[in-house]
Amino acid sequence: EWIGLIYEAIKENKGLHFEYQNIYKKEKKEYQLIPYLLKEHRNRWYVIGWSVDKEKMATFALDRISKVDTFENKLVRKKAFNPNEFFSHSIGIMQNNSKPETVLLTIKKPIADLIQLEPLHHTQKIVDVQDNQIVISLNVQLNEEFIFKILGLGTYCIVQKPKSLKNKITSTINEMVANYL
Repeated sequence: EWIGLIYEAIKENKGLHFEYQNIYKKEKKEYQLIPYLLKEHRNRWYVIGWSVDKEKMATFALDRISKVDTFENKLVRKKAFNPNEFFSHSIGIMQNNSKPETVLLTIKKPIADLIQLEPLHHTQKIVDVQDNQIVISLNVQLNEEFIFKILGLGTYCIVQKPKSLKNKITSTINEMVANYL
């Protein structure tokens, strides 16, 4: 329902003022955003722009936005914003503003064959090929969608590096096991 209003705000260089329901923090908060881009991902719409409140680029899901108003934008739109560059190291729609890290994954067959046909990310490189597995490297941000993707590969995927990602996956798996005890 907000696509038309947000599109016009982008076109006319207007700001947005809205309430946003954060599902992770379970809170509703007001934001001011200078919108730059509307983007669809997995049948859901998002607005990406400069968050006046956070003082950085931010992504908001349209289905969690309410009470939207526009305002005259007194801020100069950042000309350096490039959507391709903005998302170049993220998996999915969420960009966590962290630096990309080199990730090393061992992928077992038959999933290894699929990963070669459909790479996890455009930075994917094959480091080693063996009879029953491949080792790939990626240069990505360690965001939630990437973690979900690794967990979705189940026993076919082993995180080699970085240690922080390996620890996060191990911790998540342990929490999952505890749910079934």
